[in-house]
Amino acid sequence: MPYIVQVLVGGLNSIFDMLILMLYLKAILQTKKEYVSKWFYYVAFLGICGVQYGIGWFTDSWMINMLCSLIGIYVLSFLYKNR
Repeated sequence: MPYIVQVLVGGLNSIFDMLILMLYLKAILQTKKEYVSKWFYYVAFLGICGVQYGIGWFTDSWMINMLCSLIGIYVLSFLYKNR
């Protein structure tokens, strides 16, 4: 597969994963913290998903990708009111 197509498909996959994660966290945790602005909310999601996408390019290890994904979800859960 040409390199540019591989980059585009990988980027679209990351965006789709980010949207699914946003919907999941909103459905499960429901309430965002008051002091978290919408701007910061979207930047946090883009930053975490961008890091995961970047790590995916440098390693083929499924274990590292899975751990990075779980850590990202854990960090993003701090944007919501939860126990």
